[in-house]
Amino acid sequence: MTEFDPAPVSLDTVQSPEWLTAMLAPHWPGAVVRGVEVVEVLATQATKARLKLSVEGGGEAVPTEICIKGVLTDTGAMPAASIVETLFYREAAAGLPVNVPDCIHARRDCRRGALLDRAGGVHA
Repeated sequence: MTEFDPAPVSLDTVQSPEWLTAMLAPHWPGAVVRGVEVVEVLATQATKARLKLSVEGGGEAVPTEICIKGVLTDTGAMPAASIVETLFYREAAAGLPVNVPDCIHARRDCRRGALLDRAGGVHA
């Protein structure tokens, strides 16, 4: 991977150890994803991929089970379809008294869509 794309539109990209390592780097410096197990992929309007990661470094809190959601496969959805959800997780979720999955990465590209990566925890 030559350059980190924070909001890719390819399922293959977000399942790659290189992309996952770059995505984890801001919060877990030194974490390196060595392996990825695809647990489940669901394609509705958005694609949801549950992954188990083999990670070296980054500390004990580095997530090893994540769910990635975005317009990552050809579902017929417009690539920008998940921008509102991305903005919710980036700007509002942490400050509201609602149960939502912990979001470790939410980025958008107005031309190409959005991506949400969630670790196992839930905050209220």
